Amino acid sequence: MPKFRYRARDRFGSFLTGAVEADGRMILAQNLRKLGYNVISIRELNVFEQSIERMTQRLRGIPKQEVLVITRQLGTMLSAGIPMLPCLESIANQTPIEKLKFIIRQIINDVRQGLSLSQALGKHAEVFSDLFVNVVHVGEATGQVDQTLSRLAEAGTKEQQLRGKVRAALTYPCVLVVAGILVVVFLLVKIIPQFSQIFLSADVPLPLPTKILLSISGFLQSFWWLLLILVIAFIGALQRFAKTENGRYHIDHFILRLPIIGELILKSTIAQMSRSLALLTKSGVTLLNALEVVEKTIGNRVMMRIIQNVRSQVTEGKKLTEPLAMSGFFPPMVIQMLAAGEETGNLDRMFEEVANFYDVEVSTMVDNLTSLLEPFLLLVMGGIVAFIALSVLLPIFNLVKVFRK
Repeated sequence: MPKFRYRARDRFGSFLTGAVEADGRMILAQNLRKLGYNVISIRELNVFEQSIERMTQRLRGIPKQEVLVITRQLGTMLSAGIPMLPCLESIANQTPIEKLKFIIRQIINDVRQGLSLSQALGKHAEVFSDLFVNVVHVGEATGQVDQTLSRLAEAGTKEQQLRGKVRAALTYPCVLVVAGILVVVFLLVKIIPQFSQIFLSADVPLPLPTKILLSISGFLQSFWWLLLILVIAFIGALQRFAKTENGRYHIDHFILRLPIIGELILKSTIAQMSRSLALLTKSGVTLLNALEVVEKTIGNRVMMRIIQNVRSQVTEGKKLTEPLAMSGFFPPMVIQMLAAGEETGNLDRMFEEVANFYDVEVSTMVDNLTSLLEPFLLLVMGGIVAFIALSVLLPIFNLVKVFRK
């Protein structure tokens, strides 16, 4: 389907521009007019412009925080008794992101033409996940769309907070490691060669640490391009491997088995999965349908395959906890809580309890990880710098001895 860039003004006179896919200029112009826009120009993008646009959209996107904001706003206004369309109109006028505003206008138009809210949301999978659409659909069936949206906003906020903590915990050590590597490379490439000239000209016997350091420095100076090629080739091969289903599974499995970091990611994934299942089952979705939705939204391929197996076993009449226990990734406490939920018929509440428990666990682990990693990484980098300093100072001491003689 071709992509077009449009320029238009809304009914308040504000200038708008964007790029969307459409079957043709006339159809896009009609859709824009239906949304209340006054069309100024429409131009079809060429192949190069479309590729640039796709890259830009990936980088720009729509922040999940903005989706949470409009979800909470819509739930609040519906709870106050305001009809659906005026609520959506008000949200569209307040949204600062033009792409999101355009999507909301499309949703308004679809709802006016007779589609349900969940059907209209389902046409924008890049913004509203299967989980989101299914929960809204159940809310429509039970007449509790406002409560459903409030639950979605609350669950989404908790998930965002949890992801933010995990991201912060993983980003901090990565920054320290990269900064340390850059400092060491600078010392080896710029500083050490100046000392090596002094040592060689003085004909001083070099200790083993100094020989090792000079060899590394010489290699970096002479073959930095080879090292760069190897790094780029490795990253490219890893990315290509990660794009395959089997490759992504093995990478996710490797990450989950890492010490400390793997445990942190596993706990956050269990919390995300449990919260999604709690949200769906509490809204009235059957367990099998809830597992099918979560399978599509979980992201982690290891967990995805576990959920596929669980769904298959539950379909055959087995209990939920049996395949979870056999996977080897779920702690005994989680299995026991979910088993109790199955026995008492309170599985939705147990899912929520597991999610809340692991929220606290992840927060505690992030705090501990940050406090432990900082001194550990500083100790490692200090050891490397100390080795470099010692390798430089030992020949200097030998030089002093030669001059004294």
